[in-house]
Amino acid sequence: MGVSGMSVRSCARKVTLVSIVVAMVMALGATGASALPGNKPANTLGTNGKVRALLQVGNVMWVGGQFSALSNGSSATNLAALDVVSGQEAGGVSAPELGGSGSIVYDLTSDGNTVYAAGKFTAPNGAANLVAFNGTSGALIKSFKAPALKSALFADGDVLAGSAKLQAFLPSGTKDASWTVTTAKTDASLRSHKTVPSFRDMKPAPGGGFFAACQCDWVLNPGEAQNAGTQTKSIVKLNADGSVDRSWTPSNLSASSASFGIDLYVDGSDVVLAAGGSDFTAKYNGSTGSQIWKTDTNGSSQAVTRYSDQSGANYIVGGHYRCVVNDYHPKLSALTLAGKLDPSWTVAPTPQYNGIWVVAVDSHGHLWIGGEFKKLGTGWTPKPCSDVHPASTGAVAQQSVARID
Repeated sequence: MGVSGMSVRSCARKVTLVSIVVAMVMALGATGASALPGNKPANTLGTNGKVRALLQVGNVMWVGGQFSALSNGSSATNLAALDVVSGQEAGGVSAPELGGSGSIVYDLTSDGNTVYAAGKFTAPNGAANLVAFNGTSGALIKSFKAPALKSALFADGDVLAGSAKLQAFLPSGTKDASWTVTTAKTDASLRSHKTVPSFRDMKPAPGGGFFAACQCDWVLNPGEAQNAGTQTKSIVKLNADGSVDRSWTPSNLSASSASFGIDLYVDGSDVVLAAGGSDFTAKYNGSTGSQIWKTDTNGSSQAVTRYSDQSGANYIVGGHYRCVVNDYHPKLSALTLAGKLDPSWTVAPTPQYNGIWVVAVDSHGHLWIGGEFKKLGTGWTPKPCSDVHPASTGAVAQQSVARID
């Protein structure tokens, strides 16, 4: 019997309970607690067509895609400026009209204030497919002449522009002659649908160089032959001059894989890939290329970012999938940092098939999503993974773009 009069058994039980609590706290600290946004959209404007790009500059959330108007009736030709706080039109900003036949804005990037829009369009200043404008006012700054583009990244004083080739432009509008132009190629025999070679996303790599997500089975330096020795799938690492870093190869992507890369998120020393074709989200060691985890989706993973708050962090993944592994959770999901579905969070975009194309977190900690949807619900009507028409519950009207508080 102790001084307090507690029995040995009671004391042992108390020690055991304390040990369990300590172990749980230590485990939570090691893996990272989850952090999740709300599941209802704020009262923000939408667009009358698909959204493919989101970029915040100051108090403005720039929205790019393929649309002609905002939901309040204001005209907007593939580019709009929303106030980050109110979600309404940003005051004192005039978004450039980026139009033309079949026009679309696929990507937006910034050097801090100047925004570069990439896609398939013409601009009033004569730009073709790549243009620079003031991120605060919308005033056009510089025109570029580029092929139709799928991606852009401002880094190291260059504007990287991704099509089937990855080129680099100087802010002056001319090409950077020191940049090594690589070329993406695909093997048509691997997929039943046509997959046009293209660089879909680029991000700076830790320690220098770049990661690129690509629709590719090869990425070739100038003069390189297309052969098994240069095979590349979904994600490639580039040196600082643009040439392919052959020392970095992602593991578990064989020559027969039909996968292709769509979006990237660099998380510390690692990189997370959203991919279509064989459809998955995966995390790789940024130094070695070894796969840390891979989570299958039965439709393309098309967008990925990290959402964090004081309680921890999760990855937010968007796409046109219906299941995450075997769990029915279509189009927009939260994954733990270990790649496991967190089923406690549901935002349900309906009804368009292509779902979510872009996810971003603003400076206030709010999640923004863009894509092809007309409504957002708070739950799903359970269906088999093969059902291509997911039905949501608790749906409210919100078209193509939304802020989730």
